[in-house]
Amino acid sequence: VTIWSAFSMFSDKMTGSLEPGKYADFIVLDKDYMAGPDDEIHDNKVIKTFINGELVWQESDAQVAAAD
Repeated sequence: VTIWSAFSMFSDKMTGSLEPGKYADFIVLDKDYMAGPDDEIHDNKVIKTFINGELVWQESDAQVAAAD
């Protein structure tokens, strides 16, 4: 959730930005989705997922799981 979305949902005290004391759930993409054309957004890949500030998944995990 971005800061303005969090503010509109009255959750900006806990979400909306990365700072101490707030939830730190976020993803890391392989490229800047804002820099490319809109019709290519679906081509972006998630390479890491963090929940509560901890890495819980990364692209290499998916490659290992697919090989099993």
